[in-house]
Amino acid sequence: MACSYGQLGTVAYDRGDYDEAARQYQRSLGIRERIGDQVGMARNYSQLGTLEEKRGGSIAAAVAWHVRALAIRLSLGVPRAEINLRRLTAHRRELGREPFTRLLNQAADSTDLAEAITSLLDRVEKTDGGTA
Repeated sequence: MACSYGQLGTVAYDRGDYDEAARQYQRSLGIRERIGDQVGMARNYSQLGTLEEKRGGSIAAAVAWHVRALAIRLSLGVPRAEINLRRLTAHRRELGREPFTRLLNQAADSTDLAEAITSLLDRVEKTDGGTA
């Protein structure tokens, strides 16, 4: 069911029906949280972060979703963490380091996580020549 709701969210997203996409992603997320599907939760968090960006919503909310997804992906060693790293790098570049760091610190559940993410973002920017 969680996969089906997630797919319905993606169809709605692709059609530009962002409210429906959010509803379906949230339905999927609710199931994944209940059953403890960490990989699926990371996917839904990432989708919700991207959706928040696409809707022109709160950057703080988008950053929080991507931080949650990235934290899970890093803890599990799950591939595709680069999606979140690139989105967070783009937000840091858009906002500037200090405002972004404040959002990151609010979204991260620990100083260690915020520092680890900052280090990863620094590496992404260095690797990409600042054009992530």
